[in-house]
Amino acid sequence: MNNKLLYLIGTEERPIHKAYQYLSGTHQSDYARAYLMYYFGGGYTDTKHTHIDWNPYFKQL
Repeated sequence: MNNKLLYLIGTEERPIHKAYQYLSGTHQSDYARAYLMYYFGGGYTDTKHTHIDWNPYFKQL
């Protein structure tokens, strides 16, 4: 997601924090994910390579 898109999503009721522009790219990405989940719902996971089958866990959801 680029910065312009996040600023288009932000409104007076859902403001983007003033310090966002000063965050590193990594922190901006973290902020954007949290912002979108907070205001629009959803979930996020940062998965790593594993040898475990995830399907049984997804079926429990």
